[in-house]
Amino acid sequence: MRVRGDLAPSAAFTIEPQPNRLGFVLVRFYENVEPFSETIGDQTTSGYEYDEYYLELADTGGLQDDICNNYDHFFKIAKLATDSEKEEDGDTKFTQSERTEFLEGMMEGWGL
Repeated sequence: MRVRGDLAPSAAFTIEPQPNRLGFVLVRFYENVEPFSETIGDQTTSGYEYDEYYLELADTGGLQDDICNNYDHFFKIAKLATDSEKEEDGDTKFTQSERTEFLEGMMEGWGL
């Protein structure tokens, strides 16, 4: 999903706690970071535009190391999960719990 922000991401991925789901974190992956500037009337807005993909995963305590050591696998899963989140008509394709269960099954199959 293409997003905009005031600052460029400081790393290839970030891990954020999920306060409404104890024991889970949101992992955000970033790619194709580019500066942008847009003027509408006399107002100019600038920042960064980039692709963002995310996963909600159980916090294993060693998740950051797992992602660093298996980055390509996690990134591929995040891309698939984020891109398949919506049907063409805009309806949600999977619930968050269905997606999490599917992704954890994929990771287990890969030995992650």
